[in-house]
Amino acid sequence: MRSGWVAAIWSMNMAQLTADLITRLREEGSPEVRRETVALLTNEFCAPDALPSEQRLAESIFRIMARDTDVAVRRALAEGLKDSPEVPSDLAMTLAKDVAEVATPMLHYSLVFTEQELIEIARSQPEAWQQAVARREKISAPVSDALVEAGNENVVVTLVRNQGAEISDDTSNKVIDRFPNSEDVMTGLVRRPNFSPQLAERLLTVVSEALRQRLAAMT
Repeated sequence: MRSGWVAAIWSMNMAQLTADLITRLREEGSPEVRRETVALLTNEFCAPDALPSEQRLAESIFRIMARDTDVAVRRALAEGLKDSPEVPSDLAMTLAKDVAEVATPMLHYSLVFTEQELIEIARSQPEAWQQAVARREKISAPVSDALVEAGNENVVVTLVRNQGAEISDDTSNKVIDRFPNSEDVMTGLVRRPNFSPQLAERLLTVVSEALRQRLAAMT
């Protein structure tokens, strides 16, 4: 059962939220209360009838919650905002550079990131962050290239298996150069729908004989 304080918050219109509430969220609420409050506010923020003034007020609270000491609160914030096109860029990037538990929902699903921001994440963050980017529904060729240059074998396997990722021939050549002995990478690459005969021919010249025989049957 929610506390009386949370129940009161739950029944409030967004326009009624005040700076005093923001202070109470930071100073008085338990982690459980704060997580429930995040769920309420993100639902209201994402509602189709949310007013711009209400969303701006919610954003002020979100920026405070993005610094919450409880990881589960920040995770709840990321989960609540990952599908919203209205999330401010700075808030999205704050969540994307948080710990992996918080960052990965945003990086996997959110459409608010620019291509350059995703490239920055791919180049600067560890594997879990790169994996989240590599699993996105749509990935541009420049982002794919950044993942291939910066990511390890596991990241590149995820990328080449993602049919929503655009991978240029130049990037495919980088994949072949970096991972010629990885059966998972090479198999994923040759199974891509736009994998060209020229790339297939080059691939078969650099891999091992055993792998060459297995891949030849797929090309």
